[in-house]
Amino acid sequence: MKKFFFVLAMTFGILLIANIAWIGVNIYMFLIHGIESVVTGETLIENIYLSLYLRWILLCDGIWIVACLCFGLGRKSYKTDPKLHYLQYSHIADPKICLIIPTFNEESSIEQVVKNFINQKFVNNVIVIDNNSSDKTIEIAEKAGAKIITKSENRGYSHSLVLGFKEALKTDCNIVAATEADGTFNAYDLDKMVPYLDNCDMIIGTRQNQVITEK
Repeated sequence: MKKFFFVLAMTFGILLIANIAWIGVNIYMFLIHGIESVVTGETLIENIYLSLYLRWILLCDGIWIVACLCFGLGRKSYKTDPKLHYLQYSHIADPKICLIIPTFNEESSIEQVVKNFINQKFVNNVIVIDNNSSDKTIEIAEKAGAKIITKSENRGYSHSLVLGFKEALKTDCNIVAATEADGTFNAYDLDKMVPYLDNCDMIIGTRQNQVITEK
């Protein structure tokens, strides 16, 4: 089905260009040579038949429409394999969370963030990945109980996450979480999110909603 859809999408683009080109050429011919250069027959059928390209364009358009209808009917009756279980239940009996916090000049908030998360019952490790801060972020985070990974230059948030995930894999944790250093995520929401990992591989939190539905 995916290959069929890809072919339909590609041919749609080609036919769209062909139709637009044909219309453009006929408009040009009409403006330069008048209506006689466009209409060569006495009826619509004759005009289509006598046209050099229109009959082939309409034929291809018709074939494409029929193919789309076949694809739509096929999708309507398409069913997934009932033997495949997409949501398998796998209970995490002993959650151990390693938390990653990328930082850059976060001395005003990092202490409270580290303490809030490190006091959660499932959090075993807090790793701060610092992007070469010029303030006291490193000292404050380390004093609050976090493990510090420093970088000689600021290589961005994404690089810090990748580095943090690699460090987390060296621990005995079975859950890796990442948060911001500015305190905009609530630490106690971790407890609410953990049960959902019994049925999925990833949970994504948002700062837009303050209430999370509990399982």
